Amino acid sequence: MTESRLTSLIKSVAKGLRGTSYERGVRLAAKGKLADAAAAWQEGAKQNDPQCQMALAEALESGRGVLPNPRSAFRWYQAAAENGVARAQAFLASHYANGIGDASAKRQPDVFVLEKNDAQARRWASLAAEQGMVEAQVLLGWLYARDGGPEAPLDITQSIMWYQRTIDQGSIKGMVGLANLIAAGSVTGQGPAEAFTLYEQAARLGDPTAQYYTGLYLLEGIGTAADQPAALEWLLKAAEAGIVAACRTLGIIHRRGRGAPINFTIAETWLRRGAVKGDSECMALLADMHMGRQAAVPNPGEAIVWYTAASELGHAGALAALGLAHQTGKFVPLDPLRAIHFLEKATQAGHVEAAFHLGISHLEGRGIPVDYGKAAQLLAKAAEQGHPNATYNLGVLYFHGHGVARDQEKAMGYYARSAELGSPSGQFRLAHALATGQELLPADPEKALYWFTLAAEQGHVPAQVNLVRMLTSRQAPLEELERWRTRLQEAASHGMAIAMTVLAEMKWNIDRDAPAAIEMARAAIDLGDPQAEQLVAYFEARSFSGIVR
Repeated sequence: MTESRLTSLIKSVAKGLRGTSYERGVRLAAKGKLADAAAAWQEGAKQNDPQCQMALAEALESGRGVLPNPRSAFRWYQAAAENGVARAQAFLASHYANGIGDASAKRQPDVFVLEKNDAQARRWASLAAEQGMVEAQVLLGWLYARDGGPEAPLDITQSIMWYQRTIDQGSIKGMVGLANLIAAGSVTGQGPAEAFTLYEQAARLGDPTAQYYTGLYLLEGIGTAADQPAALEWLLKAAEAGIVAACRTLGIIHRRGRGAPINFTIAETWLRRGAVKGDSECMALLADMHMGRQAAVPNPGEAIVWYTAASELGHAGALAALGLAHQTGKFVPLDPLRAIHFLEKATQAGHVEAAFHLGISHLEGRGIPVDYGKAAQLLAKAAEQGHPNATYNLGVLYFHGHGVARDQEKAMGYYARSAELGSPSGQFRLAHALATGQELLPADPEKALYWFTLAAEQGHVPAQVNLVRMLTSRQAPLEELERWRTRLQEAASHGMAIAMTVLAEMKWNIDRDAPAAIEMARAAIDLGDPQAEQLVAYFEARSFSGIVR
């Protein structure tokens, strides 16, 4: 044997004793020599060893033994996937399904961005699924259940087939996936009861997501009989397992008394847990509790902190709350311009209350120039979504022709609609039209009384005034009149001049107490009701004649 052949043989034997590059890397990693392990895997990866390519990709992704490099990691995952490694194929499928990074940063050389591509996701998931990888089969079921565009159209039949295949292999995730599909109404012939059965089966096998849905279905009585104690047990399991939606639901339950007694302390605890985990709805609800003095230690400053955190995640309600806070200067600096900024963002996110307040801001010039046209657009947007006061104010714009063509018929239509939606101003306006019969509607005292009463019950003082005058003229029972006198006294104590005027009228007409009536009428003048001057003159003249003693 020549010396060169002997040397080659010795090297071959030595290499065999050391094992493959992959095995050497595993041994080195076990000893904590992560950099050496990565170097061994890199050597094998360059020689097209699939195991080394996979190991190197994982090291580059996690930064174990090498600097993190998502771009290089992805390249080696792709190499391993092309060499048939199912885990690498599933990795590519998952990342193509969800995308990596922000597409706007794609041109930055140091940022790795992978755009979503359902066609590629299905391709790689299919390859891994056909190798029997259950996780890839579940992913494939999910991918077929969504519309990924012309190259990856929705295919419910394929989705059901793949989910069912995983269920046959005992996959809990497959059960949850198929249950979600049924719950969405996508499976012909199956409904909430079948979805609940799958959720409950997966929940009993320990899946936290299934535990959450099982609790939710039991709480609401969806697909099964409502069972609130059982619902709370499942929701508690899910929340303890880290399901944020379960934390949120438990917070809402204990805050509102839905399925359990009201307990603000427990509600705050669960909402805080959800908020800390980054749930914007929990953040906003926790802020609401602080603002509503329901927290254990109410703190408006903390409320603003949570509203701000939720707003940064795009929560429409939190954006609206910050806008209104800056508009009024409540617990934050008074800043009309910042208020408009938040209200505009909330409106863009579809928040109807924000659209209403933004419309009023344009109408009254709060932090922005008066613009009747813009006000009309925003109020119409909110009115379309059934906002009572936006509907009423849109009627006002049509009545006066501000920002829209003057149209009294449309105005009355909006007044009537706002009244039906519960706007006290709309109810008063409609009642006034029916009482006078002068605004396109025929006089109808009974309907007028009905709408005045509804508005008055909501604290609308002019409605209370008109209601008392109608009841007095009808000689209504004294008990009923006294009830409204109490409400008017409260309004008068807050400086409402017309309330004081009507109290004076009640003193004259009901109590027959001329001095007290005159005193009250003068108080109404002091509060700013000019009509009270005529009332004083009338009372004094009649009192002097001895008619009321």
